[in-house]
Amino acid sequence: MATHQRPLSTDLLEEYNVCQEKAASLTDNIWKTALILGVGSIAGIVNLSGKSTISDDLRPWLSPVVSLFAVGILVVWWRLARRWWSIGHAMFRRMEHIERQSQLRTNLYVRYLNQLADKMPDCQEEELVKFATKDEEATLDQPFLDKKLIEDLYRLSRNYEHRGIQPMMEFVIKINIAAWVAFFFLQIAPCIQKILGVAPSTIRLVTVVIYGAFVFGYGFWQWRKK
Repeated sequence: MATHQRPLSTDLLEEYNVCQEKAASLTDNIWKTALILGVGSIAGIVNLSGKSTISDDLRPWLSPVVSLFAVGILVVWWRLARRWWSIGHAMFRRMEHIERQSQLRTNLYVRYLNQLADKMPDCQEEELVKFATKDEEATLDQPFLDKKLIEDLYRLSRNYEHRGIQPMMEFVIKINIAAWVAFFFLQIAPCIQKILGVAPSTIRLVTVVIYGAFVFGYGFWQWRKK
């Protein structure tokens, strides 16, 4: 039996399970913290918008400061989440490497289906997952997979959704940041009036329109992007 198809040793199987648990834990952390920040952002904007929450004297100063602070927190979280994603991708890649040395195929299936779902794959040609249809031709670069199973993957790819957690979380965070920026300008509308002589109602209308256009445009772009 070829070395790349021999049964996994105990240490490799244990490492595979550790990588799987680590990747699942990181994904869980991203979802939980994103949910907390998302709900917190909405609650924060609603509370600050309330008439009785902040006095009229403090509102022009405190609300913008809180808005900038919230944007900073979201940016910091986004950098932290990208770090978690990077580690998670490393765990998945290590699992792929272990799968190439055995008959395990879990993560290779996922990346293979991602490639089939993309008309223009992001990765280089040499990085694409390929399967050998003959056992004797199998290598680390092209592990063996029966031809009928490959055909089944092609059928599955017709309704396969490639979009993962990262684009979704990026969309949510950017929308939240834009909401706080819009809230910032809504709160300083009276100050802008004094400087530029523009009516606060006009400033608020322009801010809402720009925010709505951003949400619609960015959402449409994400939906169209493959």
